Amino acid sequence: MSAFADGRDKYALDFSNLHGLIYPADVRTNDNIEARIRLNRQSPYAAMRVWRTSPMGAELVIDEESPELETGALLSLELLIAGQRIVFDGCVVEIIQENEAIKLAGIRFHQDVEKRLSGADRRRQPRWTCWPDYAPTATCPTPGKINDHIWFKVRDISKHGMLLTCSLRNKLLVPGMSLQLTVNFGVDGVFHTTVTIRRVGFASEAGKDKLAVGVDFDNLTPRMRSIIGQYLIQFSENASLASLRADDLWPGSVSSAVNFAYLTTADEYNQVKDLRQLAHAADANLNDNISVDDMGDRFDSHARIIIGARTDGEIICTVRVLFNSDDIPFEHGELVTLPSDLPRKTDIVEISRLAIHPDYRHGDLLLGLFEFVATTCVHERKYVIMSCLEKMIPFFEKIGFSQMGLKYESKLFNDEGHVLFGDIYKAILGGNVSPIYWNLVWRRVTQFLVEESRIQIRGIDRIRITFYKFLGPIAFLVKNYREKRLNNKSNN
Repeated sequence: MSAFADGRDKYALDFSNLHGLIYPADVRTNDNIEARIRLNRQSPYAAMRVWRTSPMGAELVIDEESPELETGALLSLELLIAGQRIVFDGCVVEIIQENEAIKLAGIRFHQDVEKRLSGADRRRQPRWTCWPDYAPTATCPTPGKINDHIWFKVRDISKHGMLLTCSLRNKLLVPGMSLQLTVNFGVDGVFHTTVTIRRVGFASEAGKDKLAVGVDFDNLTPRMRSIIGQYLIQFSENASLASLRADDLWPGSVSSAVNFAYLTTADEYNQVKDLRQLAHAADANLNDNISVDDMGDRFDSHARIIIGARTDGEIICTVRVLFNSDDIPFEHGELVTLPSDLPRKTDIVEISRLAIHPDYRHGDLLLGLFEFVATTCVHERKYVIMSCLEKMIPFFEKIGFSQMGLKYESKLFNDEGHVLFGDIYKAILGGNVSPIYWNLVWRRVTQFLVEESRIQIRGIDRIRITFYKFLGPIAFLVKNYREKRLNNKSNN
């Protein structure tokens, strides 16, 4: 009987040293999988029939017309699989003959292919591990099969590629092959892209052996990079805004990946004090010999401390909100002499101790923090007293605050603090805010408060807000332009 007839199980040819955990796929004459080899660059390619193949290597039939092969020999192997021609280095692992019926050479895909495909050593680039409970998925058509797909789980991501895992039954995935992937990052987005397999190995997942496939992105559009960045900022450890920007993976919104809430535990309070010190140290405005314990004071005990935490629990922003009563003094009243014509104390909320992690600045985290403050506090009090450093005054003036002409010095900080006053209701209704900043800061707050029936918009305010909403697309174009400039500046 011909060696290529059915009933292959009668040939006891063991190439487990070549294929490892994978039982290789039989290759039939109608499978359109071809191979050619050459022993050196001077010799021509010689066609050889493929007997079985796996992601680790291929078994080739040795006949009278085949080149003379020896165990350990290095060669160039060209495979044609599903219309893709892949050329890489190979090594003859073993030569086995079963009687006179068949003689096979087991050729392993040599590791040199990995270096050639990836260029520089990309493993040194930052890689972000995907949390198993929130791992993205990917799928692609199975090479050489109709109406069949391979399903992957994304294990980790870098700016160059991904590590995917899939079932061991996917035997035709070899280094150098291109795949048309559809990658699903859940609510953050879906995109289609072409990747090239860089390496193939094994991994354990939930106690089961899986095929681990390292792939390189052939091309990523800005939208794809934004989707990846948005996922990583929320569901990967150590993926800060600064580190993602360094790799041109800009998330569309940091605040949407953060859970804003009120502080409830002693551990969270310790994190808040650490963050306060870290933030001010990054601004180089802490006085000498200031400790972490100095970052807390007696006002913390009766304040609402708002925190913004990533999914892993890391607190990356915080602010203190004080709802003073008639018998509790203003915090700012102990720093400066406040005007006597202020609204009633019970109509004013105090904001202080704002701190944002240095690695998450220059995004929308501050806006998200103020959205939370506004939506949770404005139904109780409409006016705000707050203080900030001089460099932040232009921003707060643009979103509706005004200077009170009051400055103070603190035992904690070497920069002067400036006291500001704001009418939140007026800002929400666009009365003292430009259309651009109203859309960026107050638009969602206004919509939320209207939907919750906490405010009603009438008369000239309704006309103004309708006009401001009409200018919304321009506001977001300005925002994207500024982010692009910041991106170019950071890359340079």
